[in-house]
Amino acid sequence: MWLGVSGVGAVTTRAYGAIGMGPGASPPRPIPGLELQPVFSASEYAPHRSFLSPQGLAFDASRGEIYVADTGNHQIVVLGKNGVPVGRFAHRVRDQSGDRTPGEPAGLLSADGGTVWVTDALSDQVDLLDIRGMPLRAIDVTAALGRGTRASPGKMDADREGNLYLVERSSGQVLVFDRRGGLARAFGRRGKGEGRFEMVADVAVGSDGTSYVLDSVGTPVVQAFDAQGRHLLGFGRHSNKAEDFHFPVALAVDSKERLWVADTFSHEVKAYSASGEFLGAFGEAGTGPGQFFFPSDVVTSPDGTLYVLEKAGRRLQAFHMVGSAAPERR
Repeated sequence: MWLGVSGVGAVTTRAYGAIGMGPGASPPRPIPGLELQPVFSASEYAPHRSFLSPQGLAFDASRGEIYVADTGNHQIVVLGKNGVPVGRFAHRVRDQSGDRTPGEPAGLLSADGGTVWVTDALSDQVDLLDIRGMPLRAIDVTAALGRGTRASPGKMDADREGNLYLVERSSGQVLVFDRRGGLARAFGRRGKGEGRFEMVADVAVGSDGTSYVLDSVGTPVVQAFDAQGRHLLGFGRHSNKAEDFHFPVALAVDSKERLWVADTFSHEVKAYSASGEFLGAFGEAGTGPGQFFFPSDVVTSPDGTLYVLEKAGRRLQAFHMVGSAAPERR
């Protein structure tokens, strides 16, 4: 059921200025050719009601709205581009008896016509919902795999043709579904080394059809594949070096083909070129602007805004990318 938001004036949404961000502020560290200007933070879906362990983000370019998987509150919250909530709806899944019970939505992807794909920690399906949260159809991932083990679908992305790329954690694969929901191909498998993943976490697809797959514990941390699933390159290790990772959980590709990776244990977001060159990082543990407390997802919008969601911080922060390396605003 869609629930509109009343009394939004009382919702805690902090607008940031480029200067004078207030106590506890930690301006983003510079990335060559790029300035990140904090815009806002949002932490409530209704007056005095906070997000709880949010884990997923999606940006709907057609409507200019942001979807937040408010996992601990069993719902999806819709925000305007200024971070003010405009509505929310519960996500429900079927239990073993077939009854619909509150879910734990975790992965989101904006689709055609204001619809949204949703994965849930308590379900082996991917649900397609309309803008009011009504179910349209679903993909049974366990059935698509054709094996007895229950599937564990995770984060998602899509290519320009509308094919859905889905992380399937139990098998360590990336599954690609066509626009009709049929399984078109799969690549990767559980294991170590090139083309394998120890703990596959996320997938992001570039404008040329290259897919980038994130591994939270394996090496290389990021691996790139062409549109047919053939391995192209890999980069990243687990260490205390600035260019390496602790426990990365999410990544996104912007319109300049930069990769943005949320490293939850280091409370940072790191930037890389499509070839794996380290461009820079920003963030540190904290609750001020430009600080993060266990970031859980990251997305970019076509106008050059970077959105970072924090699971333990229970908020969303937005940053404008400004400079010669930033996308042109549309």
